Amino acid sequence: MDELVSIVIPIYNAERYLNECLKSVKLQSYSKIEVILVNDGSNDKSKSICERMCLNDKRFKLYNNTNHGVSYSRNYGIKKSKGKYLCFVDADDIIAIDYVKELISEIRKNKCDLAICGIVGFKNNIMHNIKQNNKKKLVKKSNFKSIVFSKYGGYLANKMYVANIIKDNKLELNEGIHISEDLLFNLEYLKFCKSIIILENRYYFYRVHSNSSYYNFTNHKWFSVLDTYEIIIDNEINDIRDDVYYNLFMILIEAKYRLNNYFPNDAFIKKRILLMKKKYIKNIKYLCLKHKIKVIIFYIFPKIIMKYKQRKVGE
Repeated sequence: MDELVSIVIPIYNAERYLNECLKSVKLQSYSKIEVILVNDGSNDKSKSICERMCLNDKRFKLYNNTNHGVSYSRNYGIKKSKGKYLCFVDADDIIAIDYVKELISEIRKNKCDLAICGIVGFKNNIMHNIKQNNKKKLVKKSNFKSIVFSKYGGYLANKMYVANIIKDNKLELNEGIHISEDLLFNLEYLKFCKSIIILENRYYFYRVHSNSSYYNFTNHKWFSVLDTYEIIIDNEINDIRDDVYYNLFMILIEAKYRLNNYFPNDAFIKKRILLMKKKYIKNIKYLCLKHKIKVIIFYIFPKIIMKYKQRKVGE
C-alpha cells in the first residue's frame, strides 16, 4: 500500500522559476503526494501561479502568510503536513521524475529513518549530462554526523524524513538563523536516527544564482552563519571536530572578506569575528593536513578565491 509523502515548498517572490519547479513535482512517478505550498508574503505573481496549480491538481495546497522567512515557512509546512514521510523542495529548484519514488522505496525497503540522494547544481537553465551509478549504501551510526559535511551536505532538499521523528521530538528550523539553518536541523534529526540509506544517483537539482542568501555577498544576513557554528560547537562534536572547525575557519576568513569589502563600518561584526578567531584558533590542531592547507591558502589569498566564487555564480 502506497503511503502519503508530504512535500513542503516555501515560496517568496519566486515567479521566475516557480512554474518549472511545480511542474517537476506534479510529474512525480510516485503519485501519492501532498504538496504544501507556503507563500511567505510574495508580492509578485507567485500566489496566482500557486492558485492555478491548486485548481488543476488537488494534491497541491496553498497557505498564504505574511513574510516571516524561509524557516518559518518550512516549520509551518511541517505542522500542516499529513504524510508519513516528509520532503522539502525550494521554489527555484527541480526534482527528477523518480525523486520521491526512489527515496521512499529505499527508506521502506531498508527500514531507515532517513533517505538521502545525490544533489547537483545548475545555472542559466543549463543542465549538463548527469552520469548516474545506481550505487546505494547503508551508513553506520558512528558516521551519521559526518554525512552533513560530505558531498550530500546539510541540505534539507535531497532528503526524505520520517515525519513522526520530527513531530514527536518537536524538531524545528531555527527561525533566527538565515544561513545553514538546515545543517542545524539535520544534526538534531540525526540524533534520533537508527539507520540511514544513501542513494548516489542525483535526483535533486538546485539552481545556482547570485540572488540566493548564501551567494549574495551584500546580504548582511549571511553573517548569521556565525551563530550556526557557535550552536554546533556548543553541542557534542568530538566525532566531527575536523569538519566543524575546518568549516568554521573557512567561514571566519570569508566573513572578514565580506566585512572589509561590503560592510567596512560594521563594528559589531568586526568585533565578533575577532573574538571568535581568538576563541577557536587553538582548535586548528584538530584539522587534518588537507584541511589545514586549504585554510592557509584561503587565508593568504582570500581575494582571489572569493572573486572565483563570485564568478562561479555569475556575479
